[in-house]
Amino acid sequence: MIAEEKEPKETASVEKRAKRKKKIRIVLVLLILLMMIPVFLRVTQVQVEGNQYYTEQEIEDLVFPDSFSRSPLLIFLNGRLGNYREIPFVQKYRVTLTGLTSAKITVYEKSMVGYVEFMGSCLYFDKDGMVVESSKEHYGSVPKVTGLQMDYIVLNQKLPVVDDVIFQELLQMTQYFSSTMITFGDMESDMISLVDGIHFDSHENVSCTIGDIEISFGSGEQMEGKLQEMHDILPKLYGRKGTLHLETYDETVTEPSYVFRNRE
Repeated sequence: MIAEEKEPKETASVEKRAKRKKKIRIVLVLLILLMMIPVFLRVTQVQVEGNQYYTEQEIEDLVFPDSFSRSPLLIFLNGRLGNYREIPFVQKYRVTLTGLTSAKITVYEKSMVGYVEFMGSCLYFDKDGMVVESSKEHYGSVPKVTGLQMDYIVLNQKLPVVDDVIFQELLQMTQYFSSTMITFGDMESDMISLVDGIHFDSHENVSCTIGDIEISFGSGEQMEGKLQEMHDILPKLYGRKGTLHLETYDETVTEPSYVFRNRE
């Protein structure tokens, strides 16, 4: 049997094709490895912005409840598909990858100006009186409203307050508090975060509490002026305990005087 001897050119061509296939296999392996990296990586550094009702850690835990949810690949896909979890008190949120293991969560919380307790739940409403959230627990720093007469409450509908006059007074107060800044002590903030409660009594008189200070407005007449007077007087009462009486407010009086009754 006589073996045929391959030509040098043919041998070189075979070796060249073998090397090319080897390079292709190496490139494919590298590509597969690169594609697998995001699957096994996990986001460990998280920046949160826009949160008020939740702490940064609470937001992080709600958005990333387990290790798999921290996968950069899953985060990217969820972002493209708009596949986000529902979070109480949050209108929407966005997760942006800032690196292979870092991300930023931008939170857009629901606008709430107060809450009422009804049948064991806290029901939060916005500046228009629309009930936007229900929870068994109290979150955030919006005031608790008491003394309203309601037979039922439905989520995503307006508070069904029996007396519409009182309802309008409530909206006027909460809208003012949420849009007005005040310096109280060393802190400047919107008033809604300082007001602990708003109360209506059986005679349709209204009052609110800020820390150890109660502000008694009396009836809802000339409420805009009463609220402005409260805003101007409050900084002088920081650190004190008692009741500020604004029932006698009269917009025609240019230099009014009011009584503050101290309480031990």
